Amino acid sequence: MQPQAAKIDEEHRYPVELVRRMAELGLMGVAVPESYGGAGMDNLAYVLAMEEISSACASTGVIMSVNNSLVCDPIMRHGTEEQKREFLVPWPAARGLAASRSASPKPGATPPRRRR
Repeated sequence: MQPQAAKIDEEHRYPVELVRRMAELGLMGVAVPESYGGAGMDNLAYVLAMEEISSACASTGVIMSVNNSLVCDPIMRHGTEEQKREFLVPWPAARGLAASRSASPKPGATPPRRRR
């Protein structure tokens, strides 16, 4: 991964082959149970894997992080059984790829502080 990192960033390229390999290794759903297509490990394993991947290629680490933290984890915690089967199973195995979106009224704008 590390030998390709600079080239991936310079070309602004999505590392399809690296993401596919990470999925094969269970890194796209580290803390997702095996019954849902994940690796079935714990959050400590996730942190260690993230540290290793990100030290080799930060942008690839972000892809892994989004799939695990912003998509798989909330579905595992709050999804119904039907949602877990329908939406969670494909993502850790890279038969699909999750995405997260953040919206702002103006691109690059800092969101207003919430009032309590």
